Amino acid sequence: MKTTVLIFLFLFISLNGFSQQGGWEKFYTQNGSRSAKDIKQTSDGGYLITGFSNPTNSFFGQDIMILKIDGDGEFEWSINHDAGGSSDHGQRAMETVSGDYVAVGFGSNPSSGTSNGYFLRTTSEGGVVSSWFDSSADASMFHDLVNIPSDSSIIICGRRNDNPYLVRTDKHGDTLYTKRFTDITGVFQAVTCSEDGEFLYSAGYSSSPSVGIVIKSDLEGNVIWQTFFDTGDEQYYDILVDNINVYVVGMSLENSSNGYHQCLIRNFSEIDGQMSFFKVFDRGSFNKMVKEPDGNGFVLLGTSYFFTGAHFEQRVYVVKTDSEGELIWEREFGQNYPASNLGWGICKGHDYGYMVCGQFTSADGIPYVYVIKIDENGSVVSTNSFPFLPEISLYPNPCTEVLNIQLGTFESEKRITVLNSAGQEVYEKTTFDNEIQINEVSFWPSGVYLVHVEVEGHKVVRKVVVDY
Repeated sequence: MKTTVLIFLFLFISLNGFSQQGGWEKFYTQNGSRSAKDIKQTSDGGYLITGFSNPTNSFFGQDIMILKIDGDGEFEWSINHDAGGSSDHGQRAMETVSGDYVAVGFGSNPSSGTSNGYFLRTTSEGGVVSSWFDSSADASMFHDLVNIPSDSSIIICGRRNDNPYLVRTDKHGDTLYTKRFTDITGVFQAVTCSEDGEFLYSAGYSSSPSVGIVIKSDLEGNVIWQTFFDTGDEQYYDILVDNINVYVVGMSLENSSNGYHQCLIRNFSEIDGQMSFFKVFDRGSFNKMVKEPDGNGFVLLGTSYFFTGAHFEQRVYVVKTDSEGELIWEREFGQNYPASNLGWGICKGHDYGYMVCGQFTSADGIPYVYVIKIDENGSVVSTNSFPFLPEISLYPNPCTEVLNIQLGTFESEKRITVLNSAGQEVYEKTTFDNEIQINEVSFWPSGVYLVHVEVEGHKVVRKVVVDY
């Protein structure tokens, strides 16, 4: 099995012709094709992107790709991981509590002769730690994963043969159990867990009949409730949950007069799965969603389809809604026929706004990784390093009992929040002080934490390690 680390040979392209308001839309490629399916924050202030790469544009040359960029979108490193088959795909990735990276997807398994779900774990520098195919002669695919905060285990969702499928591993990726939903013909495209980590929520679709599916289960995959919507040809691609609601996004043919899918968002009761609201937007599909920091709305990402004259175009489509799914603004990127553009992944920015990733396909048919930084209003904005903020220092790092934060000489109010690796807030303080001592560190589990400091309208993120 070969893994090629592409650092010096990687060609980075930034096309200023696409810039707006001094901001950036960036394309990452090499002599071959690449596509991005997912983007996640990393604890060092950067971002992790996964997808596929085909360096030679050959039939047997498609590999799982992991790409690392810093907070300004500057390339750091990339790997093409050959899983051993002819066509390999990376679907989702995340950083673990130990600081390693985990990606899931699927590939052509030479030993089984089928396409099987694939698990890949790397160091924070891209070195492969472990990898494996789903151990079955059955065909399978992995589409999404979530970290369970209570024990750092990993839940992976996808399908095995024609059934939705869950796999639970320990934090190292060793399989604990598999769960196949044999009473459903379909697939799970997304999985998440409740804030306390006690329940799973999986979303996808059934192909017979063609309906969207949402299932709430315990951590062993035992069903608590399941919801099927047969109002039209629906498919769900992402899912979010809070203490009251479950939200899914995807596509639907309901109310479509022209036969094209429409982007959709649905809301369900977390208690019993009853639907609360349903909204559709322009033709296309939503693939991912994030919740607004204040919890009062969503930013949805997908692809829209357009006819301009005789031409069919695909564009990256970003929508902001309120908490009831009502439209606030919508934006399109990549209006450049004959090229086409797809929106696949979105995450919150470390400092502000959102990071969007997807695929830009040039006029000659070669796809590149496409990354856009947008602000809270959907405008393309540059990442500002705010030169005065490096005055902020954290010590000791690593820490065991106490963390000290030195904020320079700012006279204005500051807000400090600390998040664990699952994105949960473990500390918050608003103060005018420039020296802060956090004494609760001894109660935090070992791991990587992000310290967010907001001051004078700006935000900076610093990483700290708790290590006993």
